[in-house]
Amino acid sequence: MDKWIDYFCSKIYMEMEHYKAEVLKKSPQEIYDLSYKTDMLINIADLLADRSEYIPADALGWMIEQPKLLEVLYEKWMQYEDNRMNELEIFISDTVKSLCGSRNNAA
Repeated sequence: MDKWIDYFCSKIYMEMEHYKAEVLKKSPQEIYDLSYKTDMLINIADLLADRSEYIPADALGWMIEQPKLLEVLYEKWMQYEDNRMNELEIFISDTVKSLCGSRNNAA
């Protein structure tokens, strides 16, 4: 199984290297526009590599066969309801209220 994990991690690394090479051919604005995607692909790759030893062999085999696994997972992620922005909005709102409240209390 270790051989398959090594192969899988190499595949992920090669996909990231290919993506980076393609991005670096783009204009500065295009690179900036891709910054979220780039960050998410790195996060996805890191998570897959970190958890690869826990992935069942059949799933590992299927993922190895996918030509653009990271892109596929990124596209699925973009369709997934992301609560991070909602949590950030609540945090900002609560923090601003708290800071404004403490400012008013200090006066």
